[in-house]
Amino acid sequence: MTDWAWITNNVLSTYYTTFRLIPLFTIFNTLGLINTYSAIILPQIAFALSFSIQLFYSFSKFFPEELLEAAIIDGCSPMKSFFTIVCPMSLNSIITVATMETVFVWNDYINAYTFTRSTDMKTITLGLNDFVGSLGLTNWGATFAAISITVLPVFVFYFICSKSMLAGMTQGAIKG
Repeated sequence: MTDWAWITNNVLSTYYTTFRLIPLFTIFNTLGLINTYSAIILPQIAFALSFSIQLFYSFSKFFPEELLEAAIIDGCSPMKSFFTIVCPMSLNSIITVATMETVFVWNDYINAYTFTRSTDMKTITLGLNDFVGSLGLTNWGATFAAISITVLPVFVFYFICSKSMLAGMTQGAIKG
């Protein structure tokens, strides 16, 4: 990576984090949401929406309208056709969004570090930070054991959902 690309990448990622966190912290502090579950959950929902909407839109763009028209002709209400036709057909997309967002939320460090102060509100990623001692001294055996235990549920969840997730990510990519 060239010097210019390295500088641009690091400056943009710093600005992104700064421009995102400072207004949120100010708003949450004004509303009294610091050290609450809402301060951790609300940013996760807000920043997950763009990925979720994009994935569901790419799926629904190629959804065959003839199926919904046939269901309406057969006497299905719009809600029944949604739950009996659209939801089962979009199950791969739903699993994809759920898997990706689970991994993103599980690995989140900066939101929890910024919006929580008490030890009762610590997430797992903040708890891993406690394995670094004063002056950076670290018991690497305990640290790697804690990291392994922390990563294990995400790996299991991902491997269970991986087939549906890959099918869901490619489902809206090709027409047919």
